Amino acid sequence: MMINNINPNLLYDNYIFNNTTIISAHISDLHFPVMDPYKQYSILEDQFIKKIEVMPRLDLICINGDLYDHKVMTASDATLYASMFIARLVEIAKMKNATLIILQGTISHDANQLKIYYHYMQRTDVDVRIVTNIRFEMVKGIRILCIPELYGIDEDYYQKILFHSDFYDFCIMHGTIKGAVYGDNVGQGRLFTIEDFLNCKGPIISGHIHKADTFYDHFYYCGSPYRWRFDDDCFKGFILMSYNSMSRKYFLDYEEIISDNYKTITLSELVNNNPIDTINYIRDLKQNQGIDYIRVKFDNLLSPANRMVINNTFRNDDTVTLEFFSPEREIARQAEEKIKEDNEKFSFLLDPRLTDEQKFVMWVNHLKNDEKYLTIEELESILREG
Repeated sequence: MMINNINPNLLYDNYIFNNTTIISAHISDLHFPVMDPYKQYSILEDQFIKKIEVMPRLDLICINGDLYDHKVMTASDATLYASMFIARLVEIAKMKNATLIILQGTISHDANQLKIYYHYMQRTDVDVRIVTNIRFEMVKGIRILCIPELYGIDEDYYQKILFHSDFYDFCIMHGTIKGAVYGDNVGQGRLFTIEDFLNCKGPIISGHIHKADTFYDHFYYCGSPYRWRFDDDCFKGFILMSYNSMSRKYFLDYEEIISDNYKTITLSELVNNNPIDTINYIRDLKQNQGIDYIRVKFDNLLSPANRMVINNTFRNDDTVTLEFFSPEREIARQAEEKIKEDNEKFSFLLDPRLTDEQKFVMWVNHLKNDEKYLTIEELESILREG
């Protein structure tokens, strides 16, 4: 986690505590019902709602996309607890004279279900805004660029908003900044660069990436607020921010949320060459290290008898996942790694920002294993002579 924590009291420091400062809370990627919705709501109530409820000042609450994980039934527990969460935020916004902004996230997750909350925008006693298109919002004199995750939008429209509009104070969004994901893969969405935000006077706070992180000094990911899968052992939480429109200074505090602990271990052989000792080792490890969900990978082939004993022991325990070694799976894994490696090497061939000449030079240099074997200038000279 690369967001630097600061003393939360700085959010209310006297020299920035005036009508040119906005205090905001940002959370994203809640993904109801990626696990038990009641459990999700309970974590959020105890460690998010109760924290922002007692803040001496709060001007803006942002959900930066992916409130839902997938399309759900209206009568489901997911809708119930997600709606209870939104209702609590609405009441906090009303109590503190704050604005609640809910951004549309990935279409396969939010699935146009934010319509459930459109009625809040009709109320006159609270300021609720649900953003499904890229636009600017004014909150207490602060100009905020809001970018939900969108598809099929003409690049000229992005250029108009990003480069041909006036300066704005900060940005909230749901999307991908260059360098945040492997291969810069964005599917049908748009890949953003830090140059897209040259008109932004303050930070960019985004959802979509589940690991809280910082890119290019001023681009921040909230991360998801809790864990629900393996290979996700980073800090979880939400962002508190103060931003002053006069000085353009801002302070971020990352508030950690405690949730389930997922851990993966690898065993090359049975403990003491005994399946019972291995079973006890796994159980002791869970208890002593406070592991809620453990995944055990065996990277060598076990005898059928030993495998049966271990598998039968944990068959009905959903907190233990077993992955037994198989030659076929290892061959498939190595093939997948090779494909990923090749894709990374040759991703420049699909980069729309490079000219055909640049791609050709990079390809030749790759074949020669020499980055300076051929330059653009040399290629242009060869073409002119031809």
